[in-house]
Amino acid sequence: MCLARIGNRVTWGIALLLLAGVAKISFAASFDCKRVQSVVERLICSDPELSRLDDFLSGFYDGDTDTRDEKLRASQRSWLQERNRCRDRTCIARKYEERIAVLACANPGSSLTASYCAAGQLSLAERELSEVERSYATVVVARSNNPEQARHLVAEERRTWHIYSAASCLLRGELDGGGDGWKNTWDVICRVEDTQKRINRLRQEISTFKAVQ
Repeated sequence: MCLARIGNRVTWGIALLLLAGVAKISFAASFDCKRVQSVVERLICSDPELSRLDDFLSGFYDGDTDTRDEKLRASQRSWLQERNRCRDRTCIARKYEERIAVLACANPGSSLTASYCAAGQLSLAERELSEVERSYATVVVARSNNPEQARHLVAEERRTWHIYSAASCLLRGELDGGGDGWKNTWDVICRVEDTQKRINRLRQEISTFKAVQ
């Protein structure tokens, strides 16, 4: 099953659901929800996706990393402090996505681990792209003498690009990959590369537009 689908943006919640049959992710958090005290822990226990992320991260940390490594343990404690400063589910989910990506990218030996790494990178890149696309749309509409038409064209260009990128990367995964796991991985890596190229291009165009104002 592919992590990317034509016209859809990949998030860690979706990626984890798609991989649930392989990773055996449960809905329970990694700690006892009957004894929670912090706001963050209560949010995790009350939200199925956050609980899934927490349980997966715990399993990944304990099972796929060397927990005897003091640097790793120190970085995990530091990450927990950052997570506990969150006050809403969006912030918490983002922290989990970032941490899973860091741990997976440090141990990308298998196609499954490499997929986690790439999917985490894609989630972060897409979040950045969404912000850049909003800025780009604002600048283009402001420069146009027909704002409604400009707004429509920007939205259509965005939709078309996302469809094309997803389709071309699915093909690249099919051509470059070996087994299905690696096909998925190359598909998502391609999406990361495409997304970063688009971010850079839009940022350059925004800078050019502002320079000639």
